[in-house]
Amino acid sequence: MEVDKIEAFDYMLHLFEEWRDNHETIKGKPFPKLTAMKLLFLAAAPKKDGGDDLLDIFDNFYAMPYGPVESDVYNAMCEDKLPSFSVKYRSIEPREGAEPYNAKRYNCKLYHRVRNAVNDLREKNEKLVLLNAFELVEITHRWSSWDRAMDFAEFMGQMSAKMSIDSIRDSSKIFDLKCDAICLCPGWEKSKGCQLEHFVAQLWDKEIIEFERLKYSKIWKEK
Repeated sequence: MEVDKIEAFDYMLHLFEEWRDNHETIKGKPFPKLTAMKLLFLAAAPKKDGGDDLLDIFDNFYAMPYGPVESDVYNAMCEDKLPSFSVKYRSIEPREGAEPYNAKRYNCKLYHRVRNAVNDLREKNEKLVLLNAFELVEITHRWSSWDRAMDFAEFMGQMSAKMSIDSIRDSSKIFDLKCDAICLCPGWEKSKGCQLEHFVAQLWDKEIIEFERLKYSKIWKEK
């Protein structure tokens, strides 16, 4: 039985909602679309080198300024084609009149893989779901597969580039936001990705270090 990508994402959204409901601070609050797209990438990607993943199902990720985006899923959201959810401006809400969630509907081996992937992500970092969208974007920016694809996109004068399945599997695998500072190399102002990194660092009051000043910083001295 082949898993329909949009059905699989719809099921994943139910699992994300279950996850969110376990945290009182966000239970019942709007589910940002950007947050869902970043959690999708982190759930679909392998959690360790050689680990299981869902990249045979979610196989169309593109590197974009706000992190990896599964193009087919994004288009389905824009066209309002999710069976159980609808997109209202920037958030995802249960669709009025949709069939109530029934776990038995997804009781097959392939959908079990989706649940296992979300459970594995929760084991890596249960608090991921508490992060806001820009914090999740920052995490996905640390994946080398996104970084390489964005470099290629900028070289080609484009806003996005396809992330190959192999590049995601071979990528650095980051699932938390541990950052005291960022270092910007000369010419960073010309890079859309670096501009966004600079914006997020300012937003979260992180130290911003120009490369030539790095050796004089407290971080360099601590090392």
